Amino acid sequence: MHRRHAPRRSRRDDRAPAAVKFDGSNRAGLAKAITRASTAGVEQILAQDLAPEHEARRIGFTGPPGSGKSTLIANWAERRLQRGRSVGVLAIDPSSPISQGAILGDRIRMGSIDAGDRFFIRSVASTRLHDGLCHNALGILGVFDRWGFDDAVLETVGVGQAECNIRFMTGTVVLVLPPNSGDVIQAMKAGIMEIADIHVVNKSDLPEACTLTRELKSVLSLRRSTSTWTPKVIEVSATAATGFEELDATIDEHYDWYRENTDREAIRRKRIEYQLSEIVSHQLESLLADTDLDRYRSLAAVYTDVLPRLTKEDGY
Repeated sequence: MHRRHAPRRSRRDDRAPAAVKFDGSNRAGLAKAITRASTAGVEQILAQDLAPEHEARRIGFTGPPGSGKSTLIANWAERRLQRGRSVGVLAIDPSSPISQGAILGDRIRMGSIDAGDRFFIRSVASTRLHDGLCHNALGILGVFDRWGFDDAVLETVGVGQAECNIRFMTGTVVLVLPPNSGDVIQAMKAGIMEIADIHVVNKSDLPEACTLTRELKSVLSLRRSTSTWTPKVIEVSATAATGFEELDATIDEHYDWYRENTDREAIRRKRIEYQLSEIVSHQLESLLADTDLDRYRSLAAVYTDVLPRLTKEDGY
């Protein structure tokens, strides 16, 4: 018989050893803290603080594969670093449906950043989740908070409408689209386009970029919204080194708006809902993997037997 007990905090302290702001003095400790968060079990996740005293400026970058998100983030991050800010990046890479292994290519693409001690990137596999995120993404972002980062970047794999959970995980959502994205806009406008604060037309040095910019502005002009923030469309080119100053300034502008107009308690409630849903989903997958489904004659029989066992796993 399982004994119920209150969740205990980990004996390991994942806070930065001294600094109020991250200065790179203990990168190994930070790496270990992120590893613990990315592999956290139920007990550790339940102990996480969803309303930290210091929360880094969280920026989410999303968009379809091939849109150039990683290169864009690298160029933008260099400008933040030049301003004396610290930048932590959680880059979520797609997993193989067969091996569940990740390509982890974001670390390669951002490896050229001359960041000194104020830049840190961790690539994490998207595992089996279907929203472009990874296990305990909120917990990993929380590590950046506790270690005093100025900016925490969440780069997702770009799976479209199901990815809208990025909205309450970050303060600013940047949607990155390449030229020739007309079909992408049709597929995404009912989902991720509705929650993006800034729309970036990447690779704007290509001739098709003007058409995409025009289409984006047309779609956004038809959108009904009660928000006082007007979504922006910005053309950016890493090749021509243009648009990054405007992007940087617009992210700051939106952050100021976000601080003044966002219901923090509503965000906290959404984060609680997401964390609990992730825990239950993960527990159910593990439970079903260990269950001999051949002995059940109906779906109802599986449901009746398995559901009570969910609350007994790991003492919960």
